[in-house]
Amino acid sequence: MRRLVLVLPLLLSGCPTPPDVLVALLPEPADFHYQLQDLDPAATPMWPDLVIVDPTTDGTTRLTGEQMAGFGDAVTLAYVSIGEAESYRDYWRGSWSFVPPDWMGPENPDWEGNFK
Repeated sequence: MRRLVLVLPLLLSGCPTPPDVLVALLPEPADFHYQLQDLDPAATPMWPDLVIVDPTTDGTTRLTGEQMAGFGDAVTLAYVSIGEAESYRDYWRGSWSFVPPDWMGPENPDWEGNFK
């Protein structure tokens, strides 16, 4: 079963990652594709070496194994926001809308449902 590789948050957080692991996960791509909205893996017959996508179809519904298979042999990275919590994501707890945790900042006035 193919899985999305969640390595970008580790890289951006400064968490040490062995270089040989990164080389194995991220060989030098000839080309790549970055898409966060309106993703349809079946719509592109041949994907490039590296694909960076939102791991959901709409913020809540995770990509299925069949959809993941549509990326072929491409190394697939999942986009995950590390700057804001998003109220439509599956990690969001309903109680946060009424009693936000101490670490959550105000709602982003430019993006409804996003909290710094």
